[in-house]
Amino acid sequence: LKNLQAACECDAEDLADMIKEIRSLSPKLALAFDQNIAPPVIPDVLMRPALGNGWIVELNSETLPRVLINNHYHAHVRRKAKTKSEKAYINEQFQAASWLIKALHQRATTIMKVTTELIRQQHMFFTHGVEHLKPIVLRDIADAIEMHESTVSRVTRSKLLQTPWGLFQMKDFFSSSLGDTNEEAHAAKTVRNTLKEIIKNEKDSRP
Repeated sequence: LKNLQAACECDAEDLADMIKEIRSLSPKLALAFDQNIAPPVIPDVLMRPALGNGWIVELNSETLPRVLINNHYHAHVRRKAKTKSEKAYINEQFQAASWLIKALHQRATTIMKVTTELIRQQHMFFTHGVEHLKPIVLRDIADAIEMHESTVSRVTRSKLLQTPWGLFQMKDFFSSSLGDTNEEAHAAKTVRNTLKEIIKNEKDSRP
């Protein structure tokens, strides 16, 4: 403390006040801000190049709901049922669980079907990058897989696809086209990306 007094050219009382002030400060300033941690973004569908040609597409098991029926428990409870209403209730719950499992399986199958067709139609994008994004709409996918357009819309809403070019929302692959009947149609996202690159590469001294 005497060395600090000498270095700060102050008396013991001033030094005590300074130490008290220092002790009142927070060494972790960022804790004063919002502490909500952003959750990690987990893709719903994963894709990677296959050996030779094409793509390997699979659902991310981390995002799939897992529902199983314990058949041993179901058989045990059914044997214990005494009244007609009890048996009816057990059968009703078993049927509901079976329907849910079937619905989840159908949902997974539909996601795979839509994603596979989307990758097929946007093959050039996945192979060469965003400048090769084709202008397609929901109907293009729906017609190809013989499903209703609303089903494709529901399946692709809020779904994330992990690609060799990074993580994308499935809706990013649907884009309006630009260009008249005498020109090759280009996806609006592709045009925006091209304009972005042109502006980025302009000379600051002479844009």
